[in-house]
Amino acid sequence: FEKEPLPKDHADWLYAFNGVRERVAVELTKLLEADKGQAGELYSACTDEKRIEDAGIEPIKPYLKRVDAMGTNESLVERVAELCLLNAKPFFLWNVGADAD
Repeated sequence: FEKEPLPKDHADWLYAFNGVRERVAVELTKLLEADKGQAGELYSACTDEKRIEDAGIEPIKPYLKRVDAMGTNESLVERVAELCLLNAKPFFLWNVGADAD
């Protein structure tokens, strides 16, 4: 590290498997794009930006209404739990990592 310091904007390079993860993601994308079965259909549905944009917020309106109806900390916890059950991430997360400095 003394001869080749870590670039300040690449603190994530400290994680040993980032390169492997990126390579696996590329290969997995190729496989899913070529797949004609259910996995390929799901991938296509999730990456079809035109279809997603055309649908607008209509598919998530029920969830937005529930968020608008929140009035207590308990209801916030309930909504976050619902998002987690749907494998959707709330707009925040807790994470620990190395500082870039």
